[in-house]
Amino acid sequence: MMTKNTTFIILAALSLMGASGAEEPSSGQWSAQKAADWYAGQPWLVGCNYNPATAINQLEMWQADTFDPDTIDKELGWAAKIGMNTVRVFLHDMLWQQDSDGFIERIDLFLDICKKHKIKPMFVLFDSVWDPHPALGKQRDPKPHVHNSGWVQSPHIDVLKNLEKQETLESYVKGILGRFKNDKRILMWDLYNEPGNVNGGSYGKHEPENKEQLCLALLEKTFAWARQVNPSQPLTAGIWKDQWEPDQLTPLNRVIMAQSDIVSFHTYAPLEQATGRIEVLQSYGRPLICTEYMARTAGSTFEDYLPYFKEHQIGAYNWGLVAGKTQTQYPWQSWEKSFTTEPEVWHHEIFRPDGTPYDKAETDLMKKLTSEKPQKSILRKSPAAEPEEKPQGPVVKMVTSRGVILIELDVEKAPITAANFLQYIEADFYDGTIFHRVIKDFMIQGGGFTPDMQKKETKAPIKNESDNGLRNNRGTITMARLSKDEFGNPYPDSATSQFFINHKDNQFLNGSKSKPGYAVFGKVIEGMDVVDAIAAVTTRRIGSHEAVPVEPITIESATVVKAPESEKHDKSEHKDNDDN
Repeated sequence: MMTKNTTFIILAALSLMGASGAEEPSSGQWSAQKAADWYAGQPWLVGCNYNPATAINQLEMWQADTFDPDTIDKELGWAAKIGMNTVRVFLHDMLWQQDSDGFIERIDLFLDICKKHKIKPMFVLFDSVWDPHPALGKQRDPKPHVHNSGWVQSPHIDVLKNLEKQETLESYVKGILGRFKNDKRILMWDLYNEPGNVNGGSYGKHEPENKEQLCLALLEKTFAWARQVNPSQPLTAGIWKDQWEPDQLTPLNRVIMAQSDIVSFHTYAPLEQATGRIEVLQSYGRPLICTEYMARTAGSTFEDYLPYFKEHQIGAYNWGLVAGKTQTQYPWQSWEKSFTTEPEVWHHEIFRPDGTPYDKAETDLMKKLTSEKPQKSILRKSPAAEPEEKPQGPVVKMVTSRGVILIELDVEKAPITAANFLQYIEADFYDGTIFHRVIKDFMIQGGGFTPDMQKKETKAPIKNESDNGLRNNRGTITMARLSKDEFGNPYPDSATSQFFINHKDNQFLNGSKSKPGYAVFGKVIEGMDVVDAIAAVTTRRIGSHEAVPVEPITIESATVVKAPESEKHDKSEHKDNDDN
């Protein structure tokens, strides 16, 4: 099995070869260098998946009788005011069949409105989600209090199921791309939204068993048709399910990654659960754009994701702008659970129909982040790792197989957590354990497993102290915990022995009014070079565990140092220093 680092080296080498050689033929994926050059010419891309509040789906948005340029103009004005510079918008093949000339005219008008607000759209050609039986003409009214009760797939399921009928879609793909292939008002093309989605909670009983294979066939054809047109804008299809590692791709995901000029992806998980998967995508060596995120009731929030996306220069498209006929302020569970009033916590959407924000703190954050220049380095040092004052709290000396780390504990702000850590040290619990999860530019985690990946028995979990005012900055030490219990409920008070040292500022771990964070209880005062060295090691998957160092990084001992200043001058005096 190839490791992530090995994969990155191989891909980087291929990218350099492509950059120094001839331009790739138009029938193939852009070189990584060409994709990087294109991305470097864009601002930090921030936008939303857009459908006007007056339309229940993409058909109602675009059909002549219901196309609503005034509402679009008003709502995109709201988007621009909070810093958005792009939108992701769904088209439909039936609109081309119905009236291709009129459809083109309406797209052209939409692009003029976007240009007025300095917004560049990404257009989506096909969609595998929600109702598989679209029909032209008047669209049904929304089901009261139900999330996306009228959204429709493209193409119709009867077309998707018939490989010969799929061929009839060529004129739609080539017609749209051919007309706008050099239009500077368009950012890029997303060829197929969530191909293979079987819509189990809504329309699952209407879906064919081999839907993924059918979608794969159409996706391959669509990329081929699009390459024949050779648009100046990049092509993508979002990866959204299954494993993303290069050696574990499904046939569908293999086509997505082999054909997409820019890597796009979806994630609605809490950020701490998504960073590992995003790291895998970063190893492909191409620009990243998240084309769907932000579901508050699922733990995916602006306050977590936006700072992270900006720091890593990942494009960001949340789902929804204005609460309207799609009713996506209601959660996905509204298909199975009855709602009679609007939920207190919105699932998606940013604005109410009158243009007031659902949460002004969110729009203020977006305005702030989009108005600031991007960070030049994601490895900047935090003052937390470079204290100027003499340590005030207990200092722990952690001897690892890569060197010594000195950690000052904050017993005043994190009394429960610090006491818990000291109890494990007093019992020699950490001696012989490993750093079992290492992710560069994120954190190094240890304190729970033996070198053969056996989990050690721990004491009872402790109360979460993430509201103590300490921040997850580079060089701080924090308690690891479970995000949910076995029943899927939030489980903040679940920390036992495991801890991690932040390799960079991880503000998304700090918690907020809507969710608890991860409790910081100290900081590294010496040995960040050791932390950096550990973070840089090669990792692999072992069973269900990702990012396990190939060569075990052991904690040989952890002891409390009563005179930390003398430790800096003579480390050889301590019995646990060089005995091995």
